[in-house]
Amino acid sequence: MKTLTAFNDLNDDCLLEIFKYLSAEDLCALKRTNQRLHQLTNYYFHTVYEVKEREVVIEGTDGCKLRDILENVGRFVRNLVIDSPRRYSDMNDLNEQCDRVDDSTYIGELIGRLCSDKLKILRLHSVYLSGFRSTQYGVLKNLNKIEMVRCCGNVDELLSHCQNVTTLVQRNCGFLNRSDQHYLLVNENAPLESLFIQNDYQSDLEPEVLINFFQNKRNIKRFKYLNRVSPAPTFLLPIFVESISTIEELCIELDTFSQTFSSDLESLLRLKHLKRLEFNTDEISIESFVNDLANKNSLECFGASDICLNVTLCNSMMRLTNLKILKLIAPLRLFEDFFKILSNQLTRLEEIYLVQCEDIYFGDLMAFVEHLYRLKILYLYENDYVNWNENDGYNQFTIDFVQLYKIRSNMTNATSIHVYFDSTMMRLIEENIWPHEYEWCSKNQVVRLGLADEEIVNILPGFNPKRNDET
Repeated sequence: MKTLTAFNDLNDDCLLEIFKYLSAEDLCALKRTNQRLHQLTNYYFHTVYEVKEREVVIEGTDGCKLRDILENVGRFVRNLVIDSPRRYSDMNDLNEQCDRVDDSTYIGELIGRLCSDKLKILRLHSVYLSGFRSTQYGVLKNLNKIEMVRCCGNVDELLSHCQNVTTLVQRNCGFLNRSDQHYLLVNENAPLESLFIQNDYQSDLEPEVLINFFQNKRNIKRFKYLNRVSPAPTFLLPIFVESISTIEELCIELDTFSQTFSSDLESLLRLKHLKRLEFNTDEISIESFVNDLANKNSLECFGASDICLNVTLCNSMMRLTNLKILKLIAPLRLFEDFFKILSNQLTRLEEIYLVQCEDIYFGDLMAFVEHLYRLKILYLYENDYVNWNENDGYNQFTIDFVQLYKIRSNMTNATSIHVYFDSTMMRLIEENIWPHEYEWCSKNQVVRLGLADEEIVNILPGFNPKRNDET
């Protein structure tokens, strides 16, 4: 009680300064405390808040509280994140704790009525899409990006109110599987440029739906399709290329057991604007394809899984001299001079991702990094290249890491480099590496250690997590 009294004794200027550090949800709760704070928070929402707030994150709330928050800040919101208190598997929405007769608590009604002015980005996590049936709420004309994670409901009703969306991301949602009811597939005028579909635990988006999508979306520039359960068949690639000539980024999980895989893959060579390509091969030879791809020499990002890193493939990759990003997932075999050969040619590389590459040793990367002045990110995930129990493995790792530090320090005009490890490797590093060496390297601005983000590797085609993540 004394704390509350002291808080109320503060003058208005002090309280307004404190408000800057509170979330929208906290401010709405504070608003209900007494009349003075009610008036002061109203003043804040109508003045300072508009200048300050760029993103609103709402977590673990119900429909009534959501309405209270958006009534105060909805007209200012540019980036809105709504995370339901329930998991997708429960298929509950934000109205569970409210009277369902009250349509004013439906997420569709709230967003359409309260956030239509400035909303540009909408992120929905574990939300049931509802309340978009009425047209009285108009169109979210400024909304250009929608991200949905573990959502369910009627996505068509939502998208019919968002006619200017250029980027759509959906992860583990499962409502993009019926061409006769899907707004994006039947609306040729939708200005969609980027579509990202990821399904880890379910099978959807039948080939016929993809074909309809390709035929209707001739202006799409970025397409990512990752389905761990049911990859896209390779015969879709020629259809894809024939329908969409403007594609710049393609990341796709392929069913590569087709006997015509090589010829289907070669159809991608007709994509004139392609700059980023990521796919899985499932042990099928791609040497000739990469060699032909190098003749175009326009790729800035190349990623592949289950490829055999032999001399022939390496020589072809050397010709991709415009590469800025290289991603290798679970390669089948590495030969000793792989990095040494590439390092003399791929001098433009800025990011390297090595995921589930069990035959890669940290020390073997030194010759590679030594020539890469522009390298910014070295990403190592689930790479069992350090034996901490034999031959002084952690001592050798320390020597390698310090050597990396010295290389970067001695390179003229070299950018600082971030080295990312998964949590297991990071724990071993912190526990075993000589403390003074670890501190010396981690505190400087040349080489920085960081924890790898699983979200990044989850969007790599061919990535096969060693443990089962929760659904």
